[in-house]
Amino acid sequence: ETVRAHTPKIEEKEVRNKCFCALKSAGFSEPENFWNSYPHQLSGGMRQRAMIAMAIVMDPDLIIADEPTTAIDAELQVQIVSELKRKINEKNNAMIFISHDLGVMRVLADDIAIMYCGCLVEKGTAKSVLSQPKHPYTQALVNALPRLVKNRIMPVAIPKNMPSPDTKPKGCVFCDRCPNVSDKCLDERPKLKEIDKNHFVACELYL
Repeated sequence: ETVRAHTPKIEEKEVRNKCFCALKSAGFSEPENFWNSYPHQLSGGMRQRAMIAMAIVMDPDLIIADEPTTAIDAELQVQIVSELKRKINEKNNAMIFISHDLGVMRVLADDIAIMYCGCLVEKGTAKSVLSQPKHPYTQALVNALPRLVKNRIMPVAIPKNMPSPDTKPKGCVFCDRCPNVSDKCLDERPKLKEIDKNHFVACELYL
């Protein structure tokens, strides 16, 4: 449907070829076997990959991908992320990739923006933000990545819970969970400030 909507005069054979190529890029090794399948006949991960194929089939200038690797096993994640990165570099396209998976972002992203409770708290190059996180929330996210300690995987949890969007604190949105909170944090919401080249953070610690 995506191909036909954008190229109504295209021949059916070419439609199939374009779709099969996109499905292969999204992790379907034999896409022709699923050509006549309905969504309920596919697993959750397969439906997710079919949506990725729909997004890339027309080689758009901009792809907006919201949690595209959720419900997909780690091996396929690597394959799909590698294919997306190859397509972006090959076609010189752009992608806005929304994800909670910092491991995927480390591989795929050039620049990263960290949001908390609907507010932008840090942004910069992927290398800078993930290797030298400045905002306490970004630091907590990086520390929460699972790591091996004495043969056990030990993630570090962020204390307390995120507030609901309609009960956000008056000041910094992270103040209720921040280990460095001050009185000023409770009353004033900090603005983004450039603390290094192309590295911005919204935190009283750097104002």
